[in-house]
Amino acid sequence: MPDIPVVARYKKAIAREDPKKRQLQPWEMAFAEWYANTPVRPKLVEQYDQADLMAPEGFNPGKSYIETLKRSTAWSEYIIAIKEDNLELARKKLTGNFSSAVDAHFEGLEKARDAEDYKAIPAFTNPILDRVMPKTDKNAQAVTAVTINLGSVGRQLIDQEPIDVECTVLDNGIDTNND
Repeated sequence: MPDIPVVARYKKAIAREDPKKRQLQPWEMAFAEWYANTPVRPKLVEQYDQADLMAPEGFNPGKSYIETLKRSTAWSEYIIAIKEDNLELARKKLTGNFSSAVDAHFEGLEKARDAEDYKAIPAFTNPILDRVMPKTDKNAQAVTAVTINLGSVGRQLIDQEPIDVECTVLDNGIDTNND
């Protein structure tokens, strides 16, 4: 291989890679973590500056490099993984502090009552009531209306005296008595 500087070889190797099979470099992962954990999407200038700081010495990722990086499948998958990890950490933290969160909730409700802030009370009570007694039950089966159209023979059978039917209890405990 001819004497090509490391930076040029690095850029050419990245350009030849299949974006679907591409693996993120360690500095690119650090850049993705910074990008995913910023509360507000950083401006492009900030992104370029941060990428320049995180890139290996002697390598200056330009605008097109960063745009290509952010369009890659590996970048998208890594960003999703970071956000899922952050969500899982938040859930663990909330679960660990659940009792104090409930205590703070009831303390807020008591303060609203003491201050006679009647507008604030539903904000405390409605979410709990909706969780404990939901207005719609997700597990409830839909009520099915059955319509039976009887012909002339069916109407004659309705007018006759009922027939006595014998029943037996099956082993599985289901009663066949339809009376």
